[in-house]
Amino acid sequence: MAKVYLPRVWWMSKAILDLSRGAEPGVAYGKTVREITANGLFDWLSEWGDDCGWQRVTDVNDLQSAANHSFVGVICAQRHVLSTPGHIVVVVPESAGHVAERVGQSVTPPLQSQAGGKNKSYFCNQWWIDRGAEFRAHGFCVHP
Repeated sequence: MAKVYLPRVWWMSKAILDLSRGAEPGVAYGKTVREITANGLFDWLSEWGDDCGWQRVTDVNDLQSAANHSFVGVICAQRHVLSTPGHIVVVVPESAGHVAERVGQSVTPPLQSQAGGKNKSYFCNQWWIDRGAEFRAHGFCVHP
């Protein structure tokens, strides 16, 4: 079991302030907590990820290597238009029959898996580059 935290809901700003002051604001959807979309997860990983064990990596070789060594890896991208769904995928370990694409020794896209509108057990593409005009930013994160 990976024991990795990636929230589906997260505290709202006032609740975080209350928590920092020692108060217990309680959980109330839309008042103290809100749903986090893939766009929101991009921000959450930037702001809170390191507090929950996530580390940014900048190279897909490091991302794939971490996944191959039992780290959890994700690629998350935020849309220009925040009301349009962002995207997040898991980078999975390579195995017999399922490997990342490489040019020489360099990973081009890592081996990925996704669930959602289109479930894909394994795939390799650089969607964050190929569809880059749709996204304002993307990032790679790993969790030991």
